[in-house]
Amino acid sequence: MNRLQKKIMLGLIACTLAPVAHNTHTIVLKSRMLELIDGTSFFDGEIIGMVKKIQREILVMMVGVKTQNGYQGKFEFEGEMYSVRTLAELEKNCTDPEKKEGLEKILTVVKKEFEDTVAPFISSARSVKEPMIHLISESCERRKRQDSLLLDWANMGDNDDETDSFNTKITSFTVFYRFCGDLAHFLQDLVESCPKARAHFDKMRKQWEEEHKK
Repeated sequence: MNRLQKKIMLGLIACTLAPVAHNTHTIVLKSRMLELIDGTSFFDGEIIGMVKKIQREILVMMVGVKTQNGYQGKFEFEGEMYSVRTLAELEKNCTDPEKKEGLEKILTVVKKEFEDTVAPFISSARSVKEPMIHLISESCERRKRQDSLLLDWANMGDNDDETDSFNTKITSFTVFYRFCGDLAHFLQDLVESCPKARAHFDKMRKQWEEEHKK
């Protein structure tokens, strides 16, 4: 196992120490576009590992880390820890102008962390943009999320800036929470729809486990 593969496996194991809720059904995508990417260098075991890690990090941002006392958010606001979900609830009920301004500032911070988190996936997806657009469209349609901002994000032109579009359209924690959920669901669907890449990842994981038994 090379250095990159070891790094991926270590990252995934670290993520499993922060359990999160993910109570959703998985959709196996049926697009023929899967034949163009599954098991290829565009979507192999290493990419599966990266996607799994990114998905878990998104879920931690959304709902926090599970503890004995419930879920612990990862974002500090006014001396307390919040998740994107609890920040959305706070934002919805907020009437204080000063607190609203503070929430706008923390939203900027949280969005920047999200952008950094998903950057490896965006970079990888650019090389197979057309198949990804089809797969995202199918996932959103079958989940009845045809109005998802994820579709706008996926259909951006080659010269468009994903960051500018993201920052323009994600204007509240409520909108951000829905966007994160749509992306997390799509990533789960994508992983479950690529058996060749999953098999490669499982082989990498078993190899890593065998090496660390010694």
